[in-house]
Amino acid sequence: MKERIKKIPILGRKLVNIYSIYLRMRDGKLLQKNIGLKNVFSNRRCFVLATGPSIKRQDLSKLSGEISISVSNFFVHPDFKIIKPFFHVFTPSHPPITEDQFGEMFKDAEKHFPENQNVMISLSDKHIVERYQVFKKQNVYYYYLGIKPIDKKIDFTKDLPEIQTVPHVAIYLAIYLGVKEINLLGVDHDWILHVGESRHFFEEKESVLSQKGYNEWSESDFGTECASYASLWDKYRSIRSFAKKEHISITNATDGGLLDLFPRKNLDDILGITKNNEK
Repeated sequence: MKERIKKIPILGRKLVNIYSIYLRMRDGKLLQKNIGLKNVFSNRRCFVLATGPSIKRQDLSKLSGEISISVSNFFVHPDFKIIKPFFHVFTPSHPPITEDQFGEMFKDAEKHFPENQNVMISLSDKHIVERYQVFKKQNVYYYYLGIKPIDKKIDFTKDLPEIQTVPHVAIYLAIYLGVKEINLLGVDHDWILHVGESRHFFEEKESVLSQKGYNEWSESDFGTECASYASLWDKYRSIRSFAKKEHISITNATDGGLLDLFPRKNLDDILGITKNNEK
């Protein structure tokens, strides 16, 4: 799903912030569960798996046995159960997606998840989890998004830096898990080249969100898309600067796409696979 710049009236923003603070005070104790995740993969490498169309051109079954974090609707990927992502991360619900549509997506995800799958969900969507009674056989963790830019550290027991797209949360999580090498896959960010087309490795009709009436292009215009790109690239630059200070490498192993802020590397090269030893 594509996150965009939203122009919310000042009064509306204040109300959203007040409600967000209320949620933090009411449910913030749930974040303490995240203490057990800190540095569990110290100095290891990790793969962040997004849902861009480029995924169709890559054999992700090779990631079996690797530490990976999947996002959004990646659970519909045919190799999901082979890859066995250590975590699956959902973006916070946001307009124009309705609560009912988001809840139906949770229900669809539950059908794909194995028992004990680790799931990371925004604290602001805890009520949707409860309303739809989902993920009872999975390990649910929550995160809370703040409004400050990334600066000194990433701590999932406290407010996280602001984001614009769910791969940002996955990168934050990888950093919190202690990894020193993050490889991005399916982070295409090239929707501006394919307006009106599917932005994912799956057909939109296969998405429960689309089946329930969500149209990703319903509010799209060129100016809004350009503003969204400028903001998105700024946040990636901040992440790149932070990672550099923490001696964490971020590599873009996506097969194509527009994200040009991280060094490119072929997936087989990262995995040390040559044509001679491929099955």
